[in-house]
Amino acid sequence: MRITELEDHLKPILQDSIEIVSEKTKKIIRKGTLILYSIKEFYITLIIRTTKGETKQYHMPFPFDFELSKNSLKFDYELHHVYQTKKALQDIVGDLGDSKSPFYDNIIDIRRL
Repeated sequence: MRITELEDHLKPILQDSIEIVSEKTKKIIRKGTLILYSIKEFYITLIIRTTKGETKQYHMPFPFDFELSKNSLKFDYELHHVYQTKKALQDIVGDLGDSKSPFYDNIIDIRRL
């Protein structure tokens, strides 16, 4: 099951300093220490202690795909996973337009510092 596989990837970075970065814009979305995570239905909640000592929750939709590398966990939200090879579905997704969400057609990189 994909949830247990994702949990296996998240466990090693617990209590580590991380930064969550948008690969499309190269901007840091969140930075701090990963205290806890939970996965419920279609959302992942990361509880992060910021550099100012505050505890913040960051909610992320469950990714279409994910990949673990040595110091990074990539959440893939690219739209080609939705429509794959179906041209009609690709046209419908294209007609929806762009979104200001940092997840829209993007890869989010959770990096260990």
